[in-house]
Amino acid sequence: MASLGLAGAMDRAPGRHGIGNSFFVDYRDPDGHRVETFTSHYKVIDIDHEPTKRDLSDTRRSQIWDFPAPKKWFYEATEFDGVSVNPPLLDAPPITLEDFLMDY
Repeated sequence: MASLGLAGAMDRAPGRHGIGNSFFVDYRDPDGHRVETFTSHYKVIDIDHEPTKRDLSDTRRSQIWDFPAPKKWFYEATEFDGVSVNPPLLDAPPITLEDFLMDY
């Protein structure tokens, strides 16, 4: 993206998701919508392995490396005509860049 002159459009780059282990880059499209491009999730199926269980309190669920997402990501979104905005079904407070920086 940088070599194409699009570095300013990058909103968060690059990182690696914690649960799926996929690499990602987030950017804004020309209309300002946030878009994520990521490599496919890795799936390993082996009958000798126990399934991996995820705990929402485990902060590693969000990313393995890169800084956490900025707080604005959890409070801004594109609304669509005719679609109501509902509160989340789970209470899983986000780990944000601002929280991360407060610890250091």
